Amino acid sequence: MVDGLKGGAIDLTDLDGLLVVDVWASWCGPCVSGIPRLQEVASTYAEQDVRVVGLSVDDKKSSAVAFFRGAGEMTHDLGWIGGQGWDALQLTGIPALFVIDTEGTVLEHIQGYRGGKDRRLEAAFDAALAPG
Repeated sequence: MVDGLKGGAIDLTDLDGLLVVDVWASWCGPCVSGIPRLQEVASTYAEQDVRVVGLSVDDKKSSAVAFFRGAGEMTHDLGWIGGQGWDALQLTGIPALFVIDTEGTVLEHIQGYRGGKDRRLEAAFDAALAPG
């Protein structure tokens, strides 16, 4: 369970389909640049049981909350794990995306954001969702 930025808590163990965890911070330029693209991908794959959760590693939860107040409506879940998230997730940099299957296995770890033409996330989904 992690603190939700929209209130309440987010259960990351509720795995009915693929889970994408996007680790970001409000001060991270590439993280912020990738948010619209992540939102687009979340909408595109929502009907295929793909759930997206953005987790902030900002030191203060209030920084992440304030950032999203001005960022418009996000349809995917937003949570906060704070600075301890670096060690807990063994991060070496952000943005970091993790694609996780229903068994909790990390299928893909995508480091960084390469701009609007970055299709690594879709490739990971397509491979995970392919029959057989």
